[in-house]
Amino acid sequence: MVERRTRSELLEHLEDQIGFLERSSRFFDQGYESEACRIAVACRVLFHHKGQSKALLNQLRLLEALTWVDTAGLPYPDNEATTHNLTQIQFSLGPENGVIEYVPKLDNYPPSPILTRGGLQLPRGSRIPFSEWWTNPVINDMHGTEVSREDLVLAVAEKENGAHLDPKSGPTYFRLAKCNSLGWGIVVDGVMQPAKRNPVYAALRQISHEVLESIRQQRDQIAGEESA
Repeated sequence: MVERRTRSELLEHLEDQIGFLERSSRFFDQGYESEACRIAVACRVLFHHKGQSKALLNQLRLLEALTWVDTAGLPYPDNEATTHNLTQIQFSLGPENGVIEYVPKLDNYPPSPILTRGGLQLPRGSRIPFSEWWTNPVINDMHGTEVSREDLVLAVAEKENGAHLDPKSGPTYFRLAKCNSLGWGIVVDGVMQPAKRNPVYAALRQISHEVLESIRQQRDQIAGEESA
């Protein structure tokens, strides 16, 4: 007979996943950018609830009970440029030329409000419902493709060397990571050099930041759910 996991067991697994995110985030910041693959796997365990996949946070009845820090907001509809709302462009001087690269925002974002569903504007870093946080588009590339946190997590966890390495990359991931479909770069000697670093990996690092901050802010509620 198969017995259901106890709440205490599930909470232990939650702490494991939080620890994975903390360690992978720390290593990412030290230059090990492939840790984004581990971040994607941990987020898939926590949030992906579809078919045979049972999100850990849903088993704990926390998926919808908690709200989630949003540092991105929706792309503004009148913005004709590509958007990458979880990351920012960083410029630095190289030995010969300037270099620009995609980096996670972490807490280094302007205080300007962000657009949310229903046309609301909230202070950046506000918490929003899970269904919006998980599925809201946070990237809009040159092809008009909108990409959500869910898309980013599953693309890397399920295809790009997270929990599985697919023989072929998904088209959206390939365009973002390999073909600079965000279009940002710098002109060097008359030639456009695309921005450095994988924007998908940088976005996943920012998602980890949001998740860890969301958990930190709601520890009392998680403990309350435990005793309920």
